[in-house]
Amino acid sequence: MNPHLPSPVLDAVPSAAATEDTALWQAWTESGSTVAAGQAWLALQCSMIEGASRGVLVLGPPDCGPYVPVAVWPPGQTATPLLADVAGKALAQRRPMLLKQRPHSVVASPVLVDGHLHGLVAVESSAQQESR
Repeated sequence: MNPHLPSPVLDAVPSAAATEDTALWQAWTESGSTVAAGQAWLALQCSMIEGASRGVLVLGPPDCGPYVPVAVWPPGQTATPLLADVAGKALAQRRPMLLKQRPHSVVASPVLVDGHLHGLVAVESSAQQESR
């Protein structure tokens, strides 16, 4: 931070995180495919979740599948066994699930549109140490 710049100028200078978010929002709004939109959307969601370490978005034909990963975060990674297990159960049961298995937590939620199952989003996070 430059102490010589007045406060309004400092407030207008984007942080690295804000610049990355802007690029992700732009990628999402300008995406030309479901896959590109899904990748940008998942990256945006994971960047907003403190401690997020992995994420997956699976989509498929409504109510019958097969449901396949269209986006993973971080790009190039694979789901951990814990993430895959919770995501699979939430998809099969068509209901959100939360599993806390220290030091990890997984939240998974079906993507339902007008009652029809289109897929699922799941995110794994690592517990943050509480400040004492």
